[in-house]
Amino acid sequence: MVDWFRLDAGPELATATAISYLHVYNKHVRPVAGHRPLEQFELPGPVTELLGQMAAAGVGQATRDNARKVLSSAFGWGVEMGRMRANGARSIRRNRRRSRRLSGGQASPVGHHEGAARRKAWAISPEAFAALHRGALDRRTPGRSLWMPARDAIAVSMLYGLGLRPQELFGATFRQVSHGRFRVAQVLTKGIGPSGSGKPVGRIIAAAKTAEGVRTMAMRAWLYEELGEWRSRLVREGFPAGDDDFIIPGAAPDGHYTLEQQHNFIRDIKACGRVAAARDPELSFLQKVTPYSLRRGHISLRARGRGHQAHR
Repeated sequence: MVDWFRLDAGPELATATAISYLHVYNKHVRPVAGHRPLEQFELPGPVTELLGQMAAAGVGQATRDNARKVLSSAFGWGVEMGRMRANGARSIRRNRRRSRRLSGGQASPVGHHEGAARRKAWAISPEAFAALHRGALDRRTPGRSLWMPARDAIAVSMLYGLGLRPQELFGATFRQVSHGRFRVAQVLTKGIGPSGSGKPVGRIIAAAKTAEGVRTMAMRAWLYEELGEWRSRLVREGFPAGDDDFIIPGAAPDGHYTLEQQHNFIRDIKACGRVAAARDPELSFLQKVTPYSLRRGHISLRARGRGHQAHR
């Protein structure tokens, strides 16, 4: 848990969210579960037991939900880093009497080679990014418009070059881009559909959740040039490309990506990884790549750069 806060969550979470998570962890999780072996939490039973102890102590439902969220996020990171075999909090859901349980047989050990491939996919190198970018451009399949490979390529570039979360990418407009910086001003999130439908829909919300306001990151020159080429391509294809238009155009009424398109994007990235892996067997780990692999690759490069500066 401490490593997750220090290495992954702390630098990326909004300040208010990080403070809330740390409070829940220090007050409710650590006193009860801090002494227990990590392996116990590869199954949902100990997580359910922890949440039950919190309920018995009079902890409210909202706080218990936050505790489950903190546990799930930390354990998910632990699985990604090869420290855990399974995320025991993942199948715990609020107000569901039946949920999918992970059996002991399903929590099988991860082999050394498989674990190494996962870690590579979660923190890809510049060489792997270049191969994935080429794989996006090469993925021309029947039924796809000719501009779609270029869309996949610019999405790959923005996730890796800026370290964006997918929901930040799909909420981004051209106004957020300048020659020297990119400003995260809004994100795509889930909302409730029309009254009575019960179906979740994507909606754009403001991203200013910290005391400092929205996040700003450096815009690399190569990415700025690629964005300029992509914007020109949108104009040629007849898409709106003004300052307030979305960089990745979607099918929603106001022009942003729908949740269905966002889910399909994960599939598309994996397909780009398969294309790249087929071209270079040494990059076979790209078959396991996800949009978050690109973000983690960006973060890894930043952390490595800070380490080199400290060494000097």
